[in-house]
Order: sequence, then structure tokens, then C-alpha cells
Amino acid sequence: PIAILQKIRGVRFYWKSDKYPEEELSNKEQIGVIAQEVEKVLPQIVATEKNGYKSVAYGKLSAVLIEAIKEQQKQIEELRKEIEALKKGKILSSLE
Repeated sequence: PIAILQKIRGVRFYWKSDKYPEEELSNKEQIGVIAQEVEKVLPQIVATEKNGYKSVAYGKLSAVLIEAIKEQQKQIEELRKEIEALKKGKILSSLE
């Protein structure tokens, strides 16, 4: 999951609301991801409309985020154990 997320950028953007007035898009700054980038690594969460526009199912992205956090937490715990072992080894070697 972490490798997948590293291929996706979080971005800030503005809708082209003046170009598509019929869509009634907000003119405020948005935060999201680029559907074309997501589609390369998680095609199952990107839909392509009849008009060619793409959309991301952000709710489904949360499952990947959860698994990435769990993976990171496992790495953190392994590093903590390694640090403790190194500290104990240093203390023991300095007592000898």
C-alpha cells in the first residue's frame, strides 16, 4: 500500500468553473488527487464518464490508506525494537 500511495500526489486546484458554467462548480480552492495518476495504480477506484471526464471514488481510497498506515506502523515497531537492541548492546559493551 505504501508503494502505491507514493505514486499518487495530493494536489490543490481550482475547477474551471468559468469554462463549464452548466456544471455549477465551486470557485474555491479544492484538495484532491489527479484521476489519471490514480488510474495508473488503482484503476478500480477511477470511473470514466460518457463525456470522458474521470472521477475518483475517494471512499475506496481510504482502504488503501488504512493498510498503508498499518504497514508503516509495523515498520515503526520493527525499528523501535532494533533501536532498543542497539542501545542494550552499546550499554553492555561499555560495561565490559
